[in-house]
Amino acid sequence: MATPAPPGIDWQLLVDLLPCAVVAFDAADRLVVCNEEFRRLHGPLAGAIEPGLAFESLLRLSVEHGLAPEAMGREEAWVAERVAAHRAPAADGATTVRRLPDGRWRRVTETPLPGGGRLAFSVDVTELVQRQTDLAQLNARLEEARVRLEAISETDALTGIANRRHFDRRLHEEWSRLRRHGTGFALLLADIDHFKRYNDRHGHQAGDQCLQRVANGLARCAQRPADLVARYGGEEFALLLPHADRNGAATQAMRVVAALDAAALPHGDSPVAPHVTLSVGGVVADPTRHGDEQALLAAADAALYRAKAEGRRRAVLD
Repeated sequence: MATPAPPGIDWQLLVDLLPCAVVAFDAADRLVVCNEEFRRLHGPLAGAIEPGLAFESLLRLSVEHGLAPEAMGREEAWVAERVAAHRAPAADGATTVRRLPDGRWRRVTETPLPGGGRLAFSVDVTELVQRQTDLAQLNARLEEARVRLEAISETDALTGIANRRHFDRRLHEEWSRLRRHGTGFALLLADIDHFKRYNDRHGHQAGDQCLQRVANGLARCAQRPADLVARYGGEEFALLLPHADRNGAATQAMRVVAALDAAALPHGDSPVAPHVTLSVGGVVADPTRHGDEQALLAAADAALYRAKAEGRRRAVLD
């Protein structure tokens, strides 16, 4: 047996005193009760919001008075969607967040009532939504800054190509991929011939410009998106060529040597040519021959040494 309500209590007054908007609809989707906060949110509709008002009628009045900007241009479809959602079985405590025409946000929580009705109450969460928006924007800016810093940390300041840190990371990735999946790659080391003599003759500022032009030429030779050109150290550069076999590595190495010949950067003290030239040593990665990344680098370096010993301005593959 239900406990009778205590006498002398104005239940409507109590509902009106709640710090949230409250409304209840019966099983036929007709308004049973609401409080003053709910009427206040509906502004010009307040006088029409009385018990017995159909939920669909409330929606149409909202559209008519401009209280549903999201319905603009698709009013009938919007009303139909809202009615269908309202008549669907409600989960206890189902919550949505809605934006009001004045830009403020309300969190609406709905609960099914015995007999098929529905109780809904909403609270202002504008400050919370704004904080979440600000946090999302801050996180986006932090991510942009992280990406920029990461790019800076892996870029050679003088030449603008990848630096040694970037190269070491990519070499480790390619080596790991080769060991796991058998995906081959080639490594080329390129060195500017007689660069010390170039600096002594033309000056260090001209030497920096020479490094920049060589880096640009090598970058143009790396035609595939996965190819990496990096400044390995001083006047030495490295090229990582994923999926390249011996023929591909040899072709790229000769292209690099030819590119510097075509650039014809004057070298006033080179016994090799009147212009800047490159020596290139290359190797195709093979775990059966190279035990680790360092062994692979040593093999490429040995091939580079041979290119120099054989007269420079040439490419030698291990």
